[in-house]
Amino acid sequence: YKVGTKHFSKEPLAMVTRDSDLEWSIFCTAVLEILFVAEKYNLTRDNVDAFPLTTTITMEEEELASIATLVNNNVLSTNTTLLSMIMRVVKSVGSYKDIYEKHLQSIIPRQGLDNINTKGDTGMIFTLPFGNIDVESGRPEPASGIMKSILDRRHVICGIMGGTHRKGLATKIELSDTTITNTTNRTTNTGIAWAGMDADYCRALSASLFHTTNIFDMDETVIFKEVMTEDEGFQFLKDKTIDVLLGATVDMKRTLFVDNHKNEEGTLHKGHFFDFTFPYFYNKTILKSGETRATPISLATHGSTNVREWQDFCKWVVMCTIYAEEEGITGGTYYEMPEVHVFGSTFKDMFRRVIEKVGNYGEIYSTHMEPYVSREDTKINKLNENDGPQHFVLF
Repeated sequence: YKVGTKHFSKEPLAMVTRDSDLEWSIFCTAVLEILFVAEKYNLTRDNVDAFPLTTTITMEEEELASIATLVNNNVLSTNTTLLSMIMRVVKSVGSYKDIYEKHLQSIIPRQGLDNINTKGDTGMIFTLPFGNIDVESGRPEPASGIMKSILDRRHVICGIMGGTHRKGLATKIELSDTTITNTTNRTTNTGIAWAGMDADYCRALSASLFHTTNIFDMDETVIFKEVMTEDEGFQFLKDKTIDVLLGATVDMKRTLFVDNHKNEEGTLHKGHFFDFTFPYFYNKTILKSGETRATPISLATHGSTNVREWQDFCKWVVMCTIYAEEEGITGGTYYEMPEVHVFGSTFKDMFRRVIEKVGNYGEIYSTHMEPYVSREDTKINKLNENDGPQHFVLF
């Protein structure tokens, strides 16, 4: 884009892998994450052998215990533990900081987006470039997979977690003297509605899939399945009881590991891993040590290869709400959103449907979260408009 006589571009660079090999894709993500972990914990080629028992920063006891457990888990379905990966990666190239200083610092001094956000005092809400969204996928709508199943049954099932600690994200509303009638044999939400950012992103998915206009869960194309805990929600994803888990905590364990196990007969069952959208909320807390921790919240989907289109679809829905705020497009001017052809002609208006239904990210936040968590005070849930640190450690 152009400001005066100067031209600017948003060009995040990354490794690219094939869609057909999700496990390899996640393995590559693990390597990149290790480079960020190494910088955060000041790991070098010389001291990495002592990690995680010795670091150059102060950690909470529970954090150290969690890390000690995590690093000894196997990455994906291999016999490689995260700890051994950390050793190999850091011994080989050092940290992200080491790589940057070796190859780029003299050409492009490190600043802004290329730094790790450790303080949580600048905006982290950020959208990737859409690229060429005029390219047709070659089919009018998905021919197989979970998206086809959702379209065939005419409703999306969203796992949602309530509770007083989730105000602004998910609030259950009792509708007096109201019974919601379903036309098919499916989960019912009789007399209950859901409000919050989580619920709005479920409605955004519904709007993009079916172009719905009704409110709350009286909308026949939205089914909210209440889950008591996050673990239960991820179990429902494994069992395919739900299509997407709302308000899921993004972490390395669920992204990188599978829970392979043997049954009583000794048969090995390959476990599951999960895929996450770009975070739409960072829950900011201060540890006893004074360090700021921001827990990213997003939509989670099943991590198997045959649902890649659904994973991507969910990511694009979240991204488009952020893009709309960046571009100043609101629920009242939704028609200014671009058409999208990458998912087929059926979904060319998906961006417009989303913004018409729930508004842009700022509108969603203002409606549900602002009364509980000031966007201005916390900073981290603001748009990253000033090239603040964008890298984030999930460890």
